[in-house]
Amino acid sequence: MPYRLQTSSRAALFPLLLAGLPCDAAVPGAWERFPIQWNANAWTFFDAADGLFYPVEWVNPPNGDPHIRAIHLGDAPLTFVAGPAVGSGALVGDYHAANVRAVACEVFIEDLTEFEAVECSVSADGPAGRRIYHSRPLPAALFSGNGWHQVEFDFGEDWFYQNDDGWQPVTVNAAFLTTIGDVGITFLPLPGSLANSLAAIDNVILAPHVTAPPLALLTGETTFRITFAPARGLCHHAADVIPLK
Repeated sequence: MPYRLQTSSRAALFPLLLAGLPCDAAVPGAWERFPIQWNANAWTFFDAADGLFYPVEWVNPPNGDPHIRAIHLGDAPLTFVAGPAVGSGALVGDYHAANVRAVACEVFIEDLTEFEAVECSVSADGPAGRRIYHSRPLPAALFSGNGWHQVEFDFGEDWFYQNDDGWQPVTVNAAFLTTIGDVGITFLPLPGSLANSLAAIDNVILAPHVTAPPLALLTGETTFRITFAPARGLCHHAADVIPLK
């Protein structure tokens, strides 16, 4: 892995991320917009500075674009965590059945000069067994400046796990995707940073594979008909992550 990943922070995530592996399908195209406080209440964040989990802060600014945020303690990584409580499990479970290609979201970087990278992590039964797997970190060099940025963590790329020999790449397979547990979005400040920077996320989406469905063509002497069935995960608007009451 080309960027610092603090072992202590990742080890402390194991009790949460490996607590349980849901078997139900995730919601195709699930979209967490944090429209109300109730949505935010289902999320937590892990602060590597003290190894504890905390409630996130829900923010509803005048521009009408609500999101969640938290504050780093110095240079400690900070992870926003979604588990089975988020959207009644819409963001976890069987990604293969839900046709999920990637986890996408918007991230807020308060100070790019104090920022190192952002990554995604999931728990899964992957090629190296049941453990936490990490995306390739997206470094500061990929971002144009402070503020909001769209990011995506694609399961078509290598993911990584850590053992005594360091970071090991794995190819994501169907078994991996069918057993996705809690999902984390981690912000890593630069080592030695004392900025206590703000981190925030919004619009978390299970981005689907988009493929053209097969067409069936029926013709008559004066008419023709084309029929097709929409592929899984194409109707994002129908799958907003809203708590079930």
